[in-house]
Amino acid sequence: MNDQRKTKAQPISGNSGRTTASDRNQDWGPFRKRVVVFGATGSIVVALLGLLNYLPGLGLLGSVREGYIPMAPSTTISFIVLAGILLTITLRSLSGAILYLFEALAALVSLFGALEVAGHFTGRDLNFEDLLIPAAGYLGEIPIARMSPSTGALFFIAGFALLALLLRFRMHSRETILGHWGGSLASFVFSGSIVFCLAYLYGSPLLYGQGATIPMALTTALAFVMLGAATVGLSGKDAFPVRLLAAAMRVSKPMNARRRFLFLTLIMVGACAMVMAIMTLMLYRHNLETHRQQLQATVQSQARLVEAIARHDSVYEKNTPGGPTKATLSQIVDAHEHYEGHGETGEFMLARREGDFIVFIFRHQYGAVEHPAPVAFDSELAEPMRRALQGLSGTVIGLDYRGEMVLATYEPVAVLNLGMVAKIDLAEIRAPLIRTGLSTAAVALVVVMAGTVLFFRIGSPIIARLEAYSRDLEKEIEERKQAESELEESREQLRSLSIHLQSLREESHRFVARELHEELAQSLAALKMDLLQLPDKLRVDQKHLQEEITSMSELAGSMLQRMTELSSQLRPAMLDDLGVVPTLKWEAKEFSNRTGIECTLTVGPEEIDLDPDRATAVYRIFKEALTN
Repeated sequence: MNDQRKTKAQPISGNSGRTTASDRNQDWGPFRKRVVVFGATGSIVVALLGLLNYLPGLGLLGSVREGYIPMAPSTTISFIVLAGILLTITLRSLSGAILYLFEALAALVSLFGALEVAGHFTGRDLNFEDLLIPAAGYLGEIPIARMSPSTGALFFIAGFALLALLLRFRMHSRETILGHWGGSLASFVFSGSIVFCLAYLYGSPLLYGQGATIPMALTTALAFVMLGAATVGLSGKDAFPVRLLAAAMRVSKPMNARRRFLFLTLIMVGACAMVMAIMTLMLYRHNLETHRQQLQATVQSQARLVEAIARHDSVYEKNTPGGPTKATLSQIVDAHEHYEGHGETGEFMLARREGDFIVFIFRHQYGAVEHPAPVAFDSELAEPMRRALQGLSGTVIGLDYRGEMVLATYEPVAVLNLGMVAKIDLAEIRAPLIRTGLSTAAVALVVVMAGTVLFFRIGSPIIARLEAYSRDLEKEIEERKQAESELEESREQLRSLSIHLQSLREESHRFVARELHEELAQSLAALKMDLLQLPDKLRVDQKHLQEEITSMSELAGSMLQRMTELSSQLRPAMLDDLGVVPTLKWEAKEFSNRTGIECTLTVGPEEIDLDPDRATAVYRIFKEALTN
């Protein structure tokens, strides 16, 4: 049972109780491994740099630029946990227990991020960040050392993606839906962090100026880019995003026209969408800043004007029914009856604090003057007016008395102990941008499609011609390869034929030499012996034949010597009997005897064991060298 659990916990290996990085990386390549290692390492380094903001004198290194929010300590810890898991499962061997631990850590980071997002909308510290990490002040109205809800959302997705990949490894499966989920979620983290980085790059960082809403730090966005890329790399070649990129970049298998059209359209749409997103963000920031300046100028001038009127009425309108304050308010109401206001949802308001309530004494919108119902002072509503009544002045994005999100400027009217607010709904500010964005997106989509169609209309003949040239070139290369193969085959056949002929020649030489040596030479030797014995058998009257027998004996000896020489020239018998070294020495000695030229042969080692073919080749080369 224990062995089965250990085997099941292995991500890739199938032959032992542990999984090494080389086993896992065989199916997704060295390049993706480098992406994981560098991405995870870079994420850890950037996260550690983010902590430098909390050290004396190093605040600029941690936040990159003055006025930017630094990375929260909880964010740093989350990055180190997730990136450390990525590095470990890439470079080290893993057991089932370690995989279970890593799954728990990834799930914990994902849960922490989800609680951060939920806490932002509920107004509660659900992940106990306030208890675990001490506060570090404020950047304007933004609390420092606290995780952004956008950061929490990306951590929730990134942790879930890594958890899916860890489960995939432990289940010993390479092509399950878990790989697609992990890669797709990681690509979403990568894309989302790219958007935040581009917003910083173009000088319009997201979520700044939204009251107490914490924006994502620049260092956090950079770390998410690297963490997302590393997680995508870990998902493997069969996961959706990596497989899509591999299909788009594959050159060994050319894409058909429909596939090219699809990828080109997706690339152009993606580029247009990114440009439009950046431009929309920049326009939104500019529009927001324009409205803020207009509202701020309005409320400050109105506050000073009201204070001036109040001071005048306190001196000259003491006998007015209702007192100077009522005289001042009546003049303000009369003035605003002829003022159309700021936009469709713009409002100009005055209120005072009565006990635990905010009592609105004046509200102007669309040319109408009304009195909204009182709002509890400690309520989440009417945030701008609450600040004005606390003696503060500034700009905020928050909830008004209706519960709508507004852009508001607030100013105290100290002479009358009133608060003044000028505001406009964020929905009105966003509406023209949304309409413009949607219409521009529709036009851009039509233009992209038309441009793509036009491109293919113009480029298709050129592409077809290039493909024809490519096919012809491939055909020619294939024909040349085939011709070279046939030529090499013919050379091999000629080589084999030459070897065969040489073998036949040597065999015939060996046969002829053997016949000459064993048959004819022996016969001549026997004839010579008989001739040498013949004189002893002659009678007295046959002595005159002595000279003829001697002559015949000498002729037989000469023929025997010549027969031996011919046999040796064809193939020395000692080459087969004694080997190549004695044969070469004998040949050198015979050469010296025939020509009178001194010949010295040095051979080492003395015993050289060669097969018959090689021995014959060495002997022929040596003999040819002596002849030349």
